Amino acid sequence: MFAGLTSGSLGRVVSVSALLLCLPLEAGEAEDAFSRKFRDGFEPALLLADHGSEDGAVSMICSARKKGLKAADWPSIMEDVSINETEVDEDAATMENWIVSLKEKKRLGVVKSTQEGFRAWYPGQNHHELSALWGPDQEGWRYGVLNYTGRWACNDIFFVNIDGTDARVTSMRGLLDRATAKAITAEKKDPESYEISYELMEFVNPEASVSVSDSLVLKLRYIAQVPKEDEEEVIEGTHTVTLSRDAKGLATATLPGTAAGGAKAAPAKAAGVPTDEEFDAFREKSRAAVQAGTWKAVKKNQPPFEKGRKKFVTGWLSGNVIQQLTWVDSRGDDDEEISTYFWRDGILVSISKYATGSHTGKKDLPKKVDTFNFHEGRLVSWTRLPGGVQDPEQAGFQDLGAVLQKEAVFRSEPIYEAIGAD
Repeated sequence: MFAGLTSGSLGRVVSVSALLLCLPLEAGEAEDAFSRKFRDGFEPALLLADHGSEDGAVSMICSARKKGLKAADWPSIMEDVSINETEVDEDAATMENWIVSLKEKKRLGVVKSTQEGFRAWYPGQNHHELSALWGPDQEGWRYGVLNYTGRWACNDIFFVNIDGTDARVTSMRGLLDRATAKAITAEKKDPESYEISYELMEFVNPEASVSVSDSLVLKLRYIAQVPKEDEEEVIEGTHTVTLSRDAKGLATATLPGTAAGGAKAAPAKAAGVPTDEEFDAFREKSRAAVQAGTWKAVKKNQPPFEKGRKKFVTGWLSGNVIQQLTWVDSRGDDDEEISTYFWRDGILVSISKYATGSHTGKKDLPKKVDTFNFHEGRLVSWTRLPGGVQDPEQAGFQDLGAVLQKEAVFRSEPIYEAIGAD
């Protein structure tokens, strides 16, 4: 059976063989030993005893090594260490959470994030928590979810797929945050005002998934709140996520329905048009392929070439066909445009646009995010933050879609020219 694990869980079942692999130090000596190994250029690690699988087959650690050093084949794993009481300085160290097999003395995979402010977790951090949910063994495969939470918001949340040799770790935060933003918009609130966090609930009927090809259903709670000096405004609900896997890890993640406050379900689309959740899943699958290095990447700098300004386009291609393209025009985090275009079989499916500063087009708007979805050559949905879901019947809606498709073609031309495609 799966188990929902938090830093406060008790009753962990750990095999004797797994415990013997950890250094049997007294608590008073542990911090000195940890500091000495770090100081001498080794890689000590703390066993996160409450965050592995219930049968001990999968464990988690927090390792520390001096910056610039490569990860050891196998770190020196200890228990009952207060890293805050050691000589390890996070600014001078590479701190990482690893998924490991203690029995085989093998690193399965590292947890990395592109989210700003993300950090490896260990006990004793202020306003940082890690919870884990692991499923049962499946013909030697394993799966789970890791949820990193800050004071108000999710730092990142990952699906973990273990094929017995390697653990592939895929972020689901983007998908979940977009679904939660829609639930907040449905309550006639501005998602930009809210911080979003998640609580892991359960894998629904995991016994029904007996092989790797079977889909999984994850249920989790979202909590959206506006931190205030005297009060907190909270919107809560439940996401049910259907997950499918392949040899490369998470293949798709879809949200067939989101219950706001346990009551409201996502609105239905016209027949034949994908739901917003299906569009979300398509973008996440594309991003995962980019992260995994599945497609060839080609980057071209773009004029004007100015000091302090980065302007470039990167395309990811399968054969000679662009699958995903990102256009960046940046003078810094507070004045930039980052637009990403997604294609399927040469047909534009979706566009995600992030803008700050002058790129928002409004002096009083510091940041905006627009998501456009296309079906059979037509713009079918547009979500703007702030602003929420836009009315597809409004004047100029399809004209905007046509402009965006021309923009996608124009911005992809430097990549096709670079590879010599017609």
